[in-house]
Amino acid sequence: MSELVRTYNAQAHEITDAITAVVLNAEAGLRLLRAQSPDLEVVRQALNSIANDGKRAGNIVVRTRALMNKVAAADGTADPCADNPDEWPL
Repeated sequence: MSELVRTYNAQAHEITDAITAVVLNAEAGLRLLRAQSPDLEVVRQALNSIANDGKRAGNIVVRTRALMNKVAAADGTADPCADNPDEWPL
């Protein structure tokens, strides 16, 4: 179980980094667009970074869900990621 907690904490940190990068790049893109003559290539790069960081965050969620499902299957508990809130562990 301690390995699960370590892995979960590492993935939580990783997703926080990815979401922070999305926000920072979005703010930078908005700032660039407010310029009198925005450099559209730089804005495009910021938008690409946002898309890449968003995909990275999504992949982290998929990995975390797979980990949680694996642990639930191993100990016979309900899927902690089930779509039915009545099945969510408290």
